[in-house]
Amino acid sequence: MPRLLALATLLAAMLHACPASAQPAERRTLAATRRRGPIAIDGALDEADWARARVGADFVERLPRPGATPPVRTEVRVLVDPQALYVAVTSFLAEGETPRALELTRDSSRVWSDDAVTVKLDVRQDRRSTVGFAVNPAGARVDFVALDNGRSFRREVDMVWDVATRVHEDRWIAEFRIPVAALRLPPGREGQIFGFNVTRDHNARLATYDWSHLPPEFGAMSALHYGDLSDVEELGGGRPFIVTPYVLASAAGQDDLTAMTGDLAVDLGLKAGGELRLRLADDVWGELTALTDFAEVDLDSQVVNLDRFPLFFPERRPFFLTGLDVFEFGALGEAQLFFSRRIGLDAAARPVPIYGGIKAYGREGFLSFGVLDVATEATVDQPGANYGVARVRANLGDASYIGALFGSRAFISDRDGFFGDLDPEPHWTAGLDGLVRALDGRLEINGFGAFTAREGTDAAEGLAGRAEVRWRGEQWMPSASVLYIQDGFAPELGFVRRPAILQGNAEIPWVTRNPAPGIRDIRLAASGRVEASDLADELLRLSGGWNAGLTLQDGHELLADASYIHDVVREPFDLVGDVTIAPGEYRGAIMRAQFNSSSVRNPVVGVSVSAQNGFFGGFAYRGEASLAASIGPHFRTSIEAAGALLDLPGRDLIPTLAVNSVFSITPSPWVVLDLVGQLNTVSERVIGMARLRWRYLPGSDLFLVYREQLDYGDEVTERRVTLKLSYRYDVLL
Repeated sequence: MPRLLALATLLAAMLHACPASAQPAERRTLAATRRRGPIAIDGALDEADWARARVGADFVERLPRPGATPPVRTEVRVLVDPQALYVAVTSFLAEGETPRALELTRDSSRVWSDDAVTVKLDVRQDRRSTVGFAVNPAGARVDFVALDNGRSFRREVDMVWDVATRVHEDRWIAEFRIPVAALRLPPGREGQIFGFNVTRDHNARLATYDWSHLPPEFGAMSALHYGDLSDVEELGGGRPFIVTPYVLASAAGQDDLTAMTGDLAVDLGLKAGGELRLRLADDVWGELTALTDFAEVDLDSQVVNLDRFPLFFPERRPFFLTGLDVFEFGALGEAQLFFSRRIGLDAAARPVPIYGGIKAYGREGFLSFGVLDVATEATVDQPGANYGVARVRANLGDASYIGALFGSRAFISDRDGFFGDLDPEPHWTAGLDGLVRALDGRLEINGFGAFTAREGTDAAEGLAGRAEVRWRGEQWMPSASVLYIQDGFAPELGFVRRPAILQGNAEIPWVTRNPAPGIRDIRLAASGRVEASDLADELLRLSGGWNAGLTLQDGHELLADASYIHDVVREPFDLVGDVTIAPGEYRGAIMRAQFNSSSVRNPVVGVSVSAQNGFFGGFAYRGEASLAASIGPHFRTSIEAAGALLDLPGRDLIPTLAVNSVFSITPSPWVVLDLVGQLNTVSERVIGMARLRWRYLPGSDLFLVYREQLDYGDEVTERRVTLKLSYRYDVLL
């Protein structure tokens, strides 16, 4: 514990030593107009309220020419009433232009490959977080949350809002209605202001325009550079109450192909549950889930892991995604004190039944906070458990903070199920973190310190910490970080890629934009990493190299990189199949070349090849290829394949292959049928899935899923049919 206090002192000193980040010299401001009459969300903008609404124009080009004036005009208007925010965006077209709209699927990132408009709101003015809503001319929509100015971006959130589009000869219009509940807003206050921006993606020019200019080096979700939306003090009244019950029926069976009996044992299941969401105070929200089911969750992609460290898969489940701006802690994908996929999923990503959970989160003054408690059932692999997390963060100045997190896991005895005794050997975690931005947000310093402990006969404890400094210049964007993970640090609610290390990282990227006709940008970078044991007495890994990228004005991209790697394996591990890698030192180089066609053209193609010597004493040749094509707006196919050929001493050539493919049929933005095929030759598994999703009412869905999995090494086939119906009921108390 003294070591944790020492890290807390270091973080506090960092925060005290650096000034709060300076605001840009001037922020653009648009005042919302009070709605007087009814508004039909139809894309027509023929109501009198729209005619008298203030107009925001003079958009600024971000790509391909940062800071330039776009050749076509874009206008935004905002109306407000106590229940919702109304935003209208008019995108004017060049003569003879027809906006592209090939995507119809909800929550698809391909919306931004069409013509699209995106409304971005920083409703708490923390200059870090974004709630966003996007649409293309066909009405395909995306809602999302971006945290820490885009460092974490999640499309899996599911908010209820409305939008309509209409295409005219010289313009296309998007008309949004965004309710209070979607924004998680506190009651309206006098003088309330939101961070606000609107982005237009203009496909014909492969260009992007922003109402409030976003410097490209900060990215598309830099809330630091949003403008202000004023006169919204009456928005947010009432107490939203949301109930979403569901019923689920399933049939599952397993076929042992070696038995040759033809019999298929089928298990039938019927369950019900739901979620409840309520504003508890001005800016405090509570959620309750009972008998949670995630039958509609997408399959994780098939990946062949050619290393000894675990792969990182992001969270997809909606219940765990709300309140993300509070609960995130640590270095994403490297060392996280809390990682919600550890709850309700086992190590193989198989669902673990959840009895229920409760969550509360929000903000009071400068303090943001959140608490989460979830209980899971016992399975054949692990006992039932109770997981608890508490988080608090003090927001300091503009986009800076210092915070703390505490978590615990206690197993529940099988006796009496959920009401069984907690085991006497619990696990707990604690940590402190902080972030400082200075010099117009270009200088960023962040870090965390954490401690884990497990009590009882298997008692263990460990410490971890990280510090990073980053500069965001127009051309130079260097960064450096140090990560320490002590042997014994094992957050059972979190994720650690490699334990017991002392790691240093440095990267110096450089970019120049529009250096010559036909070239959008050129990027060069040098990077290095050194990893030693946590006692710094043994070198574990040393790597360094360069990478280069060239983007043409038409969006095509060429990439190349080369690295030298010195890797030390301390313990034997299984690589693939019956291949075991012996302890030792392995040195070599890897070279890679990649081509990606423009993501805003149809079809989209990507190809990557690499060669590595010193791959655990041998050679590795890898290739990746992807193809995505739309056949009009209603049909789309995509396939990704990643393969490798391993040439290891004393063995025949070892091929590996992972394939992920999807064929989508989308009659309308409300109905989509996905046909999914996956192959993994290492796990010897083939998966086929057909999933129909019908959003029959706002926030209410019907899912019909058929999944078949063939483990051809064991000659076992598993089949499952799932029907899930949910209904969302909203009321403003």
